[in-house]
Amino acid sequence: MRLVDAKGRLLGIINLIDLLVVILVIGAALVVAWPRLSHQITIDQGQPVKVLLYVDYVKPDVAEALKVGDQISVVSGGALGRITDVKVQPLKVVTTKDDGTRVVVSDPYYKEVYITVEGKGQLGHGTAKVGGNEMLVGDVIKVHTDNFRANNANILSVEPISK
Repeated sequence: MRLVDAKGRLLGIINLIDLLVVILVIGAALVVAWPRLSHQITIDQGQPVKVLLYVDYVKPDVAEALKVGDQISVVSGGALGRITDVKVQPLKVVTTKDDGTRVVVSDPYYKEVYITVEGKGQLGHGTAKVGGNEMLVGDVIKVHTDNFRANNANILSVEPISK
């Protein structure tokens, strides 16, 4: 028995062109249905969320440009929300002493900045979207305000704001 017979049927059962059409229709249906079948479960659309960002090696004059109430956005995406708190402190660095021991000291020039942002987002099981931006703890993102830009903002936490 031949794999494809004289009439173009696969194993004498179905035409190859018909089989390709069926596969394409199934593929198109999966592409359309995939967003609805994805594993993200949204707790609440647009619920208030708080995001804590950490930026290190910030020059003192740049740190002063951050103001409570400023709108902060992701460079490659949308707005995260409004800044509700800014904590600026000397940058902590680890250095090695002459005897080989490691110690934590404050950098005399650079600052570390903790930025608290409140916005609207969607929280799911293991996922978070704030302002349309995926926000996962541990990610490093680029953020900006009208007077500030950081290419190394670390996401420390994303949590719902209890009402």
